[in-house]
Amino acid sequence: MDLPPTPEEIEAARALVDRWLAGEVEGNPAVGAAGRDIESDRRWMVRLLGEQKEVFTVWFELRQRSLRAETYLLPAPLEAHAEVYEYLLRTAEGLRQVTISIGAEDALYAHSEFPIEFLDERQLDRMLGSLHEVTERVFLPAMRLAFGDRFAG
Repeated sequence: MDLPPTPEEIEAARALVDRWLAGEVEGNPAVGAAGRDIESDRRWMVRLLGEQKEVFTVWFELRQRSLRAETYLLPAPLEAHAEVYEYLLRTAEGLRQVTISIGAEDALYAHSEFPIEFLDERQLDRMLGSLHEVTERVFLPAMRLAFGDRFAG
């Protein structure tokens, strides 16, 4: 049976994310800001700077057995629903470690999840980089499909 991480393993993962984020703020030009959520010591915010989507937030959450990272891609489409979903599903086919889903209020999200027991700085880099890449890749085309002339991006 697969046992959940011990309190010590959870604390080590929490410390790893804290150290990694401090380094990202100092050394990664795509990171505008980062910090721990004031309401939870198991959740962090990373504000990313992009070109297609100027600023977006990735939330990391330490769960019972994994670290999940999530970003909001775009609101629920106002038009061309089928085309937006098809575009995102086809784009998601080639993505590594990233899933696109429909969330609250039918908004679209990208997320990644990784087991705590194998977590390291390299994996944190991959998670953040993958979410940055998918957001930059899909944001403008999806917004144009979803909002047509309302979106002048």
